[in-house]
Amino acid sequence: VRLLPVLARGLGCACIAMGDRKQTNVDDINDIYDSFDNAEMLFMSEVEHILTETLQSRKEETNNAYEFGPVVEKAYNYAKRFSTFTNTTHPQHIRQQLSDPAKYGFQPHEITLLGNLCPDN
Repeated sequence: VRLLPVLARGLGCACIAMGDRKQTNVDDINDIYDSFDNAEMLFMSEVEHILTETLQSRKEETNNAYEFGPVVEKAYNYAKRFSTFTNTTHPQHIRQQLSDPAKYGFQPHEITLLGNLCPDN
């Protein structure tokens, strides 16, 4: 199983697709959509956490010789700038509270968009 971070432009959110990565024919757009069947919306804080852990582990493996490529580095800097939670348990708590149908009943994409709001940034 491989994690594939995908930043959704203009939405202030990210998705992560879970599953085996397979070679797809770009001509068949349905293959691309099928790879997101098990995708979850992520807060920018979660994206930052994933990228930070990935960077640290790769630097340990290569004796600090590893750096992200320019595109991933930009995504990492963006996630760090707009990260809304400093604790990894806060996103789970926010999701649980906002998805409670008795209180709010927001859909997962709505929760992610609300959780990524950064009025002070």
